[in-house]
Amino acid sequence: MSDVQKKLRERATRLKRALANEQRKFGQINDGAGKRYLVGPLYVLGGELQKALDFYAWYEKEFSDDIGEPIHYSFWALALFTAGDMEKANATLLETMLQNVYLLPTLLGSRPALYDIWHSSNLRHSDYLGEMPPAFVPRLTVEEHSWIEEQLASL
Repeated sequence: MSDVQKKLRERATRLKRALANEQRKFGQINDGAGKRYLVGPLYVLGGELQKALDFYAWYEKEFSDDIGEPIHYSFWALALFTAGDMEKANATLLETMLQNVYLLPTLLGSRPALYDIWHSSNLRHSDYLGEMPPAFVPRLTVEEHSWIEEQLASL
């Protein structure tokens, strides 16, 4: 375990604890800062797959009506893929694509054509990935790359 991974896990744990404390103190979570979108990716980046999966299960229960965030969903799909839960991984990858139609092709290394469509938020624009801190852009393994490519080709 590297020092970087340790710091990422510690940050995820602090954010998760802050969300739990808010829920305990106020009976609900008002997360305008988007902490809920960082915990799962931080655990994945920190090498804590089970903690990431546990958090995503909690997120799904606590924020069932949440619109979500593309990078959050991409790490969720990758965590499910790594865990071998292909049914949920495929569904979450599809949700990732629906969150931002440009994200997955960009992660695969291609510049997708720009669609002349209305985007409901900046999260859905083609330049969204460029606005992300580089540490939060998923680095795909060969297996993950092949899986995403196969899933996109099947649409």
